[in-house]
Amino acid sequence: MGGSAGAGQLTHSTYTTPRAVSPALLNVVLVSQIYPVAGKHAESGSAKERVMVAMVARNVEGFLNLKMVLVALVLAVAVAIPSIGGTFADFTASTSNPGNVFQTATLTMTTDHPAADFVQIDDMIPGDSATRTVTVSNTGSVPFTYAVTMANEGGPASAMWTNGVNGLQVELSNAVGVLYDGPVASLNSVETGIEVAAGSTEVLTYVFSMPNSAGNSFQGLSQGVGITYDATQLAGAAR
Repeated sequence: MGGSAGAGQLTHSTYTTPRAVSPALLNVVLVSQIYPVAGKHAESGSAKERVMVAMVARNVEGFLNLKMVLVALVLAVAVAIPSIGGTFADFTASTSNPGNVFQTATLTMTTDHPAADFVQIDDMIPGDSATRTVTVSNTGSVPFTYAVTMANEGGPASAMWTNGVNGLQVELSNAVGVLYDGPVASLNSVETGIEVAAGSTEVLTYVFSMPNSAGNSFQGLSQGVGITYDATQLAGAAR
């Protein structure tokens, strides 16, 4: 801090403020520096200068006091807000429904010939027929409907499969009645029309035949036939 004073001139000083000085401490330092300077000019200056010095001092003092009051208010509010917030509370309640379980159904079916052929006829001639039955069981937990399909099996199809008039024929029936009657090659996804409940069974009857119209071209032929049963669940419902 330094400076020189002459007649009718204010002495000014240069201040260096550290970065971490608090506002309150800075106010004290400023007041302590301003008042001595103002006092010197009040003693040596003219009447007008003394009045101006007094007004500046009062304004500075008022500004510093106001600044200190504002800082104090901000600190007071910051301290009071947590305590005010802590006085509020919300009503709460909770309950639960434990132990809920959702389990899906099983849709399974078997026949009484699950792993073996149920019909095998050798030396078949025109006019022959063979009647066989298959029992379809619902081994799942929900009812279903199902369809029957026949397919060529075991190699290239012979005339017994491809010839719809003179080739191998089949009649399929159940308790409802005849479901299909025609060439084995055309029996495709035939619905049985019966809902089979869980744990229940249904009997299908097959009648295979060789038409009398089959000629010599059918001698020595062999034809494999696979039969598939496709079950479908019933429509879902509100539970």
